[in-house]
Amino acid sequence: MEVKKSLRCPKCKQSNIIPIYYGYPSERTVKRAKLGEIILGGSSISKNSPEWHCKDCENKWGVYRQFF
Repeated sequence: MEVKKSLRCPKCKQSNIIPIYYGYPSERTVKRAKLGEIILGGSSISKNSPEWHCKDCENKWGVYRQFF
């Protein structure tokens, strides 16, 4: 999942945005999370699971729709 350059946080309006990944993480996914490229959302996905995370204000928003 690539972050669109025009995507901005609805709360603080900054573009320091990363995707939230769900499910059991691979080694590569864990490394990306440690580098701050993604955030791990856990293994449970619901209809209200957020898709994006703002690194500036910690806001999470959007609806993760991969399985819905």
